[in-house]
Amino acid sequence: MFVVTKKIQKTCIALDRWQRRTFRDRQERISEVCQRLAVLLELPLTPSTVEEKQSLMGRLQQLTSQEEVYWTQRAKVAWLKDGDGNTKYFHRRASNRRRTNKVEGLFDENGVWREDDLGMEEVVTTYFQKMFSAGSVDQMCVDATLAAIQPCVTDSMNQLLCAPYSAEEVRVALFQMYPTKSPGPDGMPPLFYQHYWDTIGDDVTIAVQNLLHSGQLLKQIKFTHICLIPKVANPTSMLI
Repeated sequence: MFVVTKKIQKTCIALDRWQRRTFRDRQERISEVCQRLAVLLELPLTPSTVEEKQSLMGRLQQLTSQEEVYWTQRAKVAWLKDGDGNTKYFHRRASNRRRTNKVEGLFDENGVWREDDLGMEEVVTTYFQKMFSAGSVDQMCVDATLAAIQPCVTDSMNQLLCAPYSAEEVRVALFQMYPTKSPGPDGMPPLFYQHYWDTIGDDVTIAVQNLLHSGQLLKQIKFTHICLIPKVANPTSMLI
């Protein structure tokens, strides 16, 4: 697992450098191409202007396609199929998601309004600590409840549940994920692993199987991003 983690980290660094070189100032490049096309439309038709126009049209299509792919992934719209000219919609969708998911502030348990990051973090942490902290437990009631549960897992079912995870199970689980869902701390969405499965599949499968069979997790794997998504408009409290 450590080897795979380090390879993914190096890949992220290389991709970030490549992205900065290749896709920097995408909107500026689109604007430059459009301006040059506007100039060509005013000029007399000659073999050279026609050739340049065709070249610029191809370049413009490439740039706008890149822009649409970028905003498609940012918008995370699972139900909309590829089409023509959806970039504005995806941009608007991504902006709306960011605006809707933003929490401006929260009241703490004492009714004090907290809008700084540290204050809101304390409000949320306190809320979930209390929710998931167990109080006094009546062990006799717990034992009686467990004793009343009738076993329903057969020996054959138990053998299947206890069987080692196969490479095919790992692959199927990965490909059931939506490709452009939010990436984890490694920065890679499921799409990366799915698209390059022929290259990285063996390494990832071995790493996942070692993790599942040993039960040992690296801190890089245990680390995660937790994002609380508001389920009401303009939330002001953790209580609903």
